[in-house]
Amino acid sequence: MPGRYRTPNGTVTSEWHRSGQQSALGLEVPVGSTATVRLPGRSDSRVSSGRHRFTTTVS
Repeated sequence: MPGRYRTPNGTVTSEWHRSGQQSALGLEVPVGSTATVRLPGRSDSRVSSGRHRFTTTVS
């Protein structure tokens, strides 16, 4: 499931994939920006610009 959000620094993009109990999040943060990622079963992660991938187990 893709998503986009325009910010003053550029567009943040994200995409979710789920397979069984595993979920994956792909995230791209524009230059000059940071993001806080909150996923079930994980501590918050603060990321800077670039491409990021996170996985978690959901029930």
